[in-house]
Amino acid sequence: MSTFPQNPTLPELQAYVARTCRERGWDRADDLETMLLLVEEVGELARALRDQRGLFQEAGRGQSQVAEELADVLSYLLDLSSRLGVDLEDAFRRKEEINQERCWS
Repeated sequence: MSTFPQNPTLPELQAYVARTCRERGWDRADDLETMLLLVEEVGELARALRDQRGLFQEAGRGQSQVAEELADVLSYLLDLSSRLGVDLEDAFRRKEEINQERCWS
């Protein structure tokens, strides 16, 4: 079983998630299924934030775990990036270069 690296870089984290997905059999899902799971986790994050803020409370529901849902979203994002052959760090750096040239006001 893969060992989670201490203080991983983004590429190391992406590689760890790819190994973990293979080890746990999660790599049997295709890209679309993985994307749908990512979207589902984003919904769960939205629900956790809603619960944390006390918005539209349902009777009997406890506080959701925002940190756990953020971790799930990150995990699926890293998994999908690897499946699609995207170096997420490189993609982020390139996008930041584009964003630095934009006027944001």
